[in-house]
Amino acid sequence: MIQKIVAHTYVLISALSTKFSKKMATIEETSIGETKTLIGILILSGCRRDNHLSSAEMWHQLAGTPLYQAAMSERRFCFLLRCLHFDDAATRSKRKKTDRLASIRNFWDEFVSKCHIHYIPEDALTIDEQLLAFHGRCLFWMYIPNKPAKYGIKLVMMCDVDTKYMLNAIPYLGKQSTTLQASKGLHQGHYFTKELTKPYFSSGRNITTDN
Repeated sequence: MIQKIVAHTYVLISALSTKFSKKMATIEETSIGETKTLIGILILSGCRRDNHLSSAEMWHQLAGTPLYQAAMSERRFCFLLRCLHFDDAATRSKRKKTDRLASIRNFWDEFVSKCHIHYIPEDALTIDEQLLAFHGRCLFWMYIPNKPAKYGIKLVMMCDVDTKYMLNAIPYLGKQSTTLQASKGLHQGHYFTKELTKPYFSSGRNITTDN
């Protein structure tokens, strides 16, 4: 999966690097190791609750975290985020006509499949929704005033009750999700529950959901 990210990101790096008058380390092509470092920085910033800060604040010599500075420069971090891609940008517009998640669909499906392939859950599972805070450009972001984040992307997830491990998840894509539900003659609750529990049909596990 990392190799695919590197390959798709390289395409945009190559395109943008031609706009710079001189060659710098900031615009060099990336590698598997550096991409893992970038993901590590993003995870760490979430754990430290730094993800609401600007990159200048994160890399500040006095107030910032030394680990960010040791991992890569601020300019390199911003450039990699600018170029980060998970799919073939050349065919994305065509795929978006039928799939709102086209820009990360293949990566998302592969990631979720690995979540339930490589983990054997206990006998009690639960399904619920979570609003992931997000303020970027997105066709299906939602505003839910009673949630802590209020603005974000809604995921319907199935997790192991004992360990909280995510086994399966489906993003709510607005009108597209509604169309899929109608095509199968199911309302929203039934649709998500049946889709999420498919890998565990007839396994003897207990599923708990709300309305």
